[in-house]
Amino acid sequence: EGLQCRLRADRRDWLISETPVLQFDLRNDGKRTFAFWPAQKTQLCEIEFDGKWRRWPDAVMIDSQVWPLAPGAQYNAVTIELDKRFGIRLAPGRHILRIAFTLEGVRVVSNPVGIKILASR
Repeated sequence: EGLQCRLRADRRDWLISETPVLQFDLRNDGKRTFAFWPAQKTQLCEIEFDGKWRRWPDAVMIDSQVWPLAPGAQYNAVTIELDKRFGIRLAPGRHILRIAFTLEGVRVVSNPVGIKILASR
C-alpha cells in the first residue's frame, strides 16, 4: 500500500563491545494515512539478523505520541539500536540486517544492510 522503509548503519565496522546503531527512513507513497509510534519503534520493529527474524520480547504499548504518516509524508533518519533484548548475539564477522514494521496491518520491510563486528582494534 505504498509504505517504504530504507535502512542504513551509522557506520560499517563495530567493536563487539559496542551496540550497533541504525537509521531508517519511513515513507508513504500510498493513498491512506498510517499511525506510527516513534517512542515505540523498538517494540514495534522486527529485526532480521543473518536470515532469522526476531521480535522485541515485550510488545507492550505505552501512552505516547503518534506521528501520522500521511500520503506523501516521510520520516528521515529515525534511530534504532540493535538492542540485546531482541536476542541477537553479536559475534565477530560480517552480518546482514533488515528491519520490518507492521503499521495498521501492512508490513513494510527494509533493504538489507551489512555490518562487520570486530573482536577488538
